[in-house]
Amino acid sequence: MQGAQHQQERGYIDLSLRRVSGGQHRTKMDELKQEQRAEKLIELLCKQQKKKMDEIYPQVSEALLKHFQYVYEAFDRSSRPT
Repeated sequence: MQGAQHQQERGYIDLSLRRVSGGQHRTKMDELKQEQRAEKLIELLCKQQKKKMDEIYPQVSEALLKHFQYVYEAFDRSSRPT
């Protein structure tokens, strides 16, 4: 990914939005918003089931990420007609 610079001495990846094009910036922001929506859906499910988010979210997201690149992608595909 352009704009991602590995910082080995710090142990993280620098994803500075100043270093990416406008299109890439919009794409990343859209992905972030979609993931936040997916998290909100799982949060609503937890409230309905009277479960704690910190217990359920890791289980659900781990299971979905085995099959999809993003959590929201699972929700998106399940809402489409087959």
